[in-house]
Formats: sequence, structure tokens, C-alpha cells
Amino acid sequence: MSIFDLPGVYARHPQGGVKHVQELLDAGFRWYAFNLHDHPVPEWSEVIALCRSVEMPVFPWFFVRTDEEVASLCELARQQFDGQVIVNAEKPLDLGQVTMDAILRETQGLDAALSTEPWLYDSIEWSEFPGPIQLQLFPQENETSKDPRGCRTHAYARGARRADFMLGMHGRPPAEFPYRQYGYSVYTVDDMGPNCDVWGPENPMPLHAGEFPKVAPGYGPNSASKPQSKKSKAWRALKRAMHNAGFGDFPNPDDAYNAQLSAAMRSFQVVAGISPSGDYGSASYEALRTLAAVTPTSGGAYAMDEQSRAWTREAKAAGDPK
Repeated sequence: MSIFDLPGVYARHPQGGVKHVQELLDAGFRWYAFNLHDHPVPEWSEVIALCRSVEMPVFPWFFVRTDEEVASLCELARQQFDGQVIVNAEKPLDLGQVTMDAILRETQGLDAALSTEPWLYDSIEWSEFPGPIQLQLFPQENETSKDPRGCRTHAYARGARRADFMLGMHGRPPAEFPYRQYGYSVYTVDDMGPNCDVWGPENPMPLHAGEFPKVAPGYGPNSASKPQSKKSKAWRALKRAMHNAGFGDFPNPDDAYNAQLSAAMRSFQVVAGISPSGDYGSASYEALRTLAAVTPTSGGAYAMDEQSRAWTREAKAAGDPK
């Protein structure tokens, strides 16, 4: 398990109103990353002590510009912060001033996240990084951030093992950002103030079986368990849900449990803490009952929206899948 499976916060300045650690913990945040790029560890000593007094994992994040900075950051994390770290690698990574080879080498054995621009660079082989990639959403600063679903699906298309959202609030309200679920983060505590609850995790009530019935398991063409499932509206519904949640790109879903659906299911299962087989079974069904769309619509928060649920009910009534 990674600490980044859970929600957390960034802090920018040690005197920026960032010491309400207990309130953060009460709101559901489970890690605290402090800005080492602009402020050395001694300046954060009071914040670090506060975090440790309530057993809130605390560790550095750093905007790296060279491979040497990556090495220094990761060594500090290894020696003083339980091997937890965020490597903030933006344009220098695209330009080759920071290399993925260095990030992989220096983060080996650490619990590390890689924070970067929301639309992943085509110049980088993202599939090599084993941890979460945090997509920095700043909708007040760039148009790309206003399409978080597109950013996430692009990240998975580029090979990301896990793509999470970093919500760059800067005075913007929570409603302008994706639904807060699983391992998201908020930038920054400085801008949040003591009312942490409004940025805390959200979880919709589980859909009941009458709305979203459980159907037989589903298997893709390369499943290690069973032959590929026959076509069904149930798989059309799954594709729509994966599209809504940003784990795949299915603007016009069909009824096939194909390789594309298996890949999207694996990405979803990694985030949900399910063995990433790409198959659809009981554990995936239970997680899907509360999975939110990236951006809730008029039909509600659920990735399994009204149309998806209707297709699933039709499949169940027709006696498929089998």
C-alpha cells in the first residue's frame, strides 16, 4: 500500500497559515507534503513536529531542475522522512534537464509520487514510473486543466500506471474541480484556511441493486481466468462508466468486452485497491457502486450514470451476460 492511495495536501510556506494539522486529519487528509524547494527543513520544524504528534505522515516535495536535485531530494526522504517523497518534475523533464532514468533510479525503494503538468509530455515514457502521477490542475491558469477527464485518459493512454489529480485551488471553489475520491491532493494548505472539510474526500452513497444490479463476471480477450465474454449491454455500461471516470476513452461504447475495456478496468482496479486483472467481478462491482465521474453531471455524481445503469438493467433482464 502507498500513502498516496489516500488524500493529502501540499504546503507552500511554513508561516503561511499551514499549522492546522489536526483539522486536516479530521477532514480526511492522510499525508502532508512541505515545500523544500523554497524553504529548508529547519524552517518546517514546527510543522513537522505537529504532523508527527498526530501521526500524520509528513515529507518533502521539491520542484526539480536537475538530476542532482532529484538525487538529493530522494536521499533526504530516505534518511529523514520514512522514504516518502513527491518529485515535482515539470518542463525540465520534458526538456531533458531532468531524466526519467534519474527519477526511477533515485526513487527505487521509496514511496514516491511524480507531480507534473496535467497533459503528459509525449517525450517521456511514463509507463516506467511505478507510482502515482499527480496531474496538476490549475483551471484559473490554463485551458488544459479545464478538461480533467481528458487529462486523465491521456495519462493512461501514455502508459501511466496511476493518474491522480492535484487540485490547484488558488482561491477557486471545490465545485470547479473533479470529484474528490481516492488518492487526490490539494495545493495548498496555505490557500485552504482552517475550513478543511470542504476540500476533504467525498463518497456518494452506494448505488442499490435495484438501480445497478450485479451481473455475471466479465472477461477480456487476454484474461488469465476465462474465455472472452460474449457481447452484452452490461459491457457497454462498463465502458461508459470507465469513460465518465477517466480510466478509458469510450465516447461511443459498444457491447464487446475487448482489450480496451480490460485496460480501463485495470486502471480503475489499481486506484480502487483491487487486484488489477482487467476482469469484472464482485470486488469491481462493489467499488463501482460508489465510483464517481470525474465531473459530476446533472444525472448525479456516479460514473455509472443513469444511462449506464439502464443498460445494466436491460442486460440483467435479458439474461446476459452468460
